[in-house]
Parts: sequence; structure tokens; C-alpha cells
Amino acid sequence: MNIQIKDSKNIEEIVSLNRFVHDIHHRNHPDVFREYDYNSMLKNLGEWISHDHIKCFTAYDGESPVGFILFYKRDYPDHIFKKGHCSVYLDQICVKPEYRKKGLGRRLMDELTSYCRENGIGRIELSVWSDNQNAQAFFKKMGFDPYLENMKKDL
Repeated sequence: MNIQIKDSKNIEEIVSLNRFVHDIHHRNHPDVFREYDYNSMLKNLGEWISHDHIKCFTAYDGESPVGFILFYKRDYPDHIFKKGHCSVYLDQICVKPEYRKKGLGRRLMDELTSYCRENGIGRIELSVWSDNQNAQAFFKKMGFDPYLENMKKDL
């Protein structure tokens, strides 16, 4: 396995890989997530990714895309309650199922960490579904700690 990670915003590749994550979200939360629709994803995700502040690293096995990490910088202004700071928000990470448990997720996270250090960003933030034990375990293994919990009340 000769994996290379490149700074790439190839929308067709990202949308195709996104299915692996989106299907999990739809299966676990059908009240929130629509079924995966390639053309809709291509249009909507494509518009979002086209913004300059959105970054993506894509992992390739040869010429085949096998994973990606999608993120953006957040600037928090200084105000009366909180100190100003910046962070990177990890919006999505995806590794094709047959490439999981082989260190590719860690390599994508390492690439993101290097990007943050090179750009003077001292924090990576993300959200993870409370019922996604696999993702929680992965992020804890990568050194993440919970610091804020979102709650809901269905009416």
C-alpha cells in the first residue's frame, strides 16, 4: 500500500468518498440526514468546498482516492466573556472501509496537525455524534478530549 496525501479539492472524489460517512449518519439519524444522493451532494458540497477557507487533504492509493479530511479555520474574536483565538474545525474525515484500521486515519490527522502547527493554529475542534462509539474512540486515541456537549430536547 503506497498512500500519498495531497492537498486536493477534487469534488467528485470527495463526494464519492463522502458516501461512506453519510450512510452511517443516515442509518443512525434518519430523522436528520437525507439518503445519500450523489448529484445533490455534488452540487451542494461542491458549492461549499469551492470557498477558499475550506481545505481538504485527500489520501490516494496509487491514483485511487481512499480517504479525505475536510476542515476550515475558525476565528473567534475577543469579547467580554471569551478571549479571542483561532482554531481549525474538522468537519469530516472519511476512510474507505477496506482501508480502516491500517493507520490512514492517523496519517490524515497527522497531516492536519502539521498544517495547524505550520499556520500557528493551536487547537483542532470537531463534533462527534454521541452514539458513534467508533469515531469517539478514534478521536480519543488521537488525543482529543471532550470539552463541550450539545444537548437536545425533541418536542
